[in-house]
Amino acid sequence: MLASIVQKLELIISLVGAITSSSIAIIIPSTLHLITFYGQSSSIYQKYWLLIKNLIIMLIGWSGFFLGSYYSLCDIIGYNQQQR
Repeated sequence: MLASIVQKLELIISLVGAITSSSIAIIIPSTLHLITFYGQSSSIYQKYWLLIKNLIIMLIGWSGFFLGSYYSLCDIIGYNQQQR
């Protein structure tokens, strides 16, 4: 049904993929890792390292989320402007 509504379904698929893949593969696991193991770290060095490592991974995930979504939306807008 969605394929009959949307003419270029691959544009929508790329937007959904950009949103879900970065959050499922990178952001959520590093957040859960930080929540799970931050309290179990015995020294301040381990807590610091765990925090820095997971924040860098989350930053990479968020940048992929925003950049992928931005370029997918640009493609959708560009396609719709060409059709008019």
